[in-house]
Amino acid sequence: MELILNLLQKEVLSIEDASIIENAIDSGYVDTCDLFDDFVTYVSKNADVDYDTLMDFQEQYENLKSHKENLKNLLD
Repeated sequence: MELILNLLQKEVLSIEDASIIENAIDSGYVDTCDLFDDFVTYVSKNADVDYDTLMDFQEQYENLKSHKENLKNLLD
């Protein structure tokens, strides 16, 4: 799972990165809740977003985008 979480730290995921993540989700190696939990940690370290706003964003969170890409979408 550490490999997957490390990929999410990139600026932008490549097609290959997204494929690795998608396969990990499909095979049950990683749960999407774990990805979002890691995103919450990322946001708490990199932006000033209140918890309710962050939880509301969970429906828009995209598993195959990097944390930076998802944060940009959250702040837009």
